[in-house]
Amino acid sequence: EFNVCFTTYMKKPVQSRSNNNNNAEPEQTEADDIVALDDTTKGILPLEIYKLVERRREVKKLIKEKKNLTDEQLVQYDIRQKAYKLTANSLYGCLGFKHSRFFCKQLAAFITCKGREILMQAKNIVERMNYDVIYGDTDSIMINTNSIDYDQVMAIGAKIRNEINRQYKSVEIGIDGVFKCMLLLKKKKYAALIVEKTPTQEFIYK
Repeated sequence: EFNVCFTTYMKKPVQSRSNNNNNAEPEQTEADDIVALDDTTKGILPLEIYKLVERRREVKKLIKEKKNLTDEQLVQYDIRQKAYKLTANSLYGCLGFKHSRFFCKQLAAFITCKGREILMQAKNIVERMNYDVIYGDTDSIMINTNSIDYDQVMAIGAKIRNEINRQYKSVEIGIDGVFKCMLLLKKKKYAALIVEKTPTQEFIYK
């Protein structure tokens, strides 16, 4: 979405950063220490991540269609799609790990900052649609739809998803699951009972 790469962003000159600090702008962070160079040419990192995301999407499509796939093949495909996801996510870790050859603390901070902004904007959109956001994690929000009808919940989820995705060119959220009940203990500590509907209209719980 923001074309974040070594080839599209650069650190602000020391003098520029110093001037910003003298102006006493609130909460100056490392994310403020970079400036966009080019927003028209795709950077190397976004291109590579796009390839991984597209490959994962293809594998997930195969899993969903389940055409002539054995249980063993389904497990293998699931492992593959998770591997693509972890590899794509690990590029952010490489930017923030000081011993990585791709280390750039400012880019890592910028990504975190933009991710937080997107999450907060998603929360605001949900609340404008008169639904309650009961919890927000690193890259997700959990919503109380005030409904116990599975089909209605999925329809509400699709409506919210479409409204949020409409705000962006590349960022795309999805419905990760429907919770029958949820226990929130504290930040990063929660448990939930996931409900899914089978093609035979039966419900399974995980």
